[in-house]
Amino acid sequence: MTDRTATDVTVLGLGAMGSALARALVGAGHRTVVWNRTASRAEPLVALGAEAAPDPAAAVAGADVVIVSLVDGEAATAVLTAAGPALAGTTVVELPPSRPGRPRPSASSSRAPAPPTSRAR
Repeated sequence: MTDRTATDVTVLGLGAMGSALARALVGAGHRTVVWNRTASRAEPLVALGAEAAPDPAAAVAGADVVIVSLVDGEAATAVLTAAGPALAGTTVVELPPSRPGRPRPSASSSRAPAPPTSRAR
């Protein structure tokens, strides 16, 4: 039996969020495989210790967890379809896209309403 203390993680999509996650994973000692349509986006991460994959199927092969950080659901579906059967038995985490100018919930709108107070009469 192999003693493994780190999870093998693949990051598909190396925009700002995907790159930041991949850097953190490499820094935490996880074997990290990265893939992006524009292969040069992987270079800085490879310099830190990540492994670049040539295509989505190669990227996800052997991964325990696959993090998908792509521009939209359509892109995510296309990439995951390209990965095909290599995803079997893998945990896939799809992150929602974040676009500049898109409204985000504020702290006040995401809070649960305050419970009613009881007053002694």
